[in-house]
Amino acid sequence: MDLYHDAAHAFFASFTDYFITDDKGVQVKSFITYKLHGIKTQVLSSKDFIGRACLLLKNEDDLNSFKLGLKHSLKTGLVVDNYIFSKRQIVQSLYPFFNYFDRIQVELDEMTIQLFRSRDSRNGIMYAELQLLIDKCTKAFGPSIEIINRERLTELSKYEKGQIIRSWGDKSNLIQISWEVNSFDEEIIVLGLKF
Repeated sequence: MDLYHDAAHAFFASFTDYFITDDKGVQVKSFITYKLHGIKTQVLSSKDFIGRACLLLKNEDDLNSFKLGLKHSLKTGLVVDNYIFSKRQIVQSLYPFFNYFDRIQVELDEMTIQLFRSRDSRNGIMYAELQLLIDKCTKAFGPSIEIINRERLTELSKYEKGQIIRSWGDKSNLIQISWEVNSFDEEIIVLGLKF
């Protein structure tokens, strides 16, 4: 039964950035399994994870620091795709915004920016990811326009693909988070900005 539980933890952790465990046997088995299957999840002890706290806590504090980081990433980030006719550009950001979004799509015709995460061929998102991002955006941008109490994870299933889940700001500075499907038919969370 213990082996089954360890395998289940390692499986679900494979959809995250970090698998934190102090069980040495589980650390070794999951590390080897992740390497063999090309899974990028890092296996850490709780002590190692706490040691990385400084790096992981580099979050956007407010709208101004978010805009400064975005401006810097657009200026110095690596252009991944450049669509000439549609005036669209996709940039790999220098660091993950909110420790999550690592791609920036700029629509020059519409003057919009979308942040999303490259999925590394993994399908689906977890409701916990969505809730964490809603909380981080609320902390950085203030209360959302929609007056909604914090939902339980199971309540997040009511949102349909393409639906705006939360909005912050006003017409001149509108930030929206939505659950989308990309061109590879993968589910992604998108943070859209209109300035």
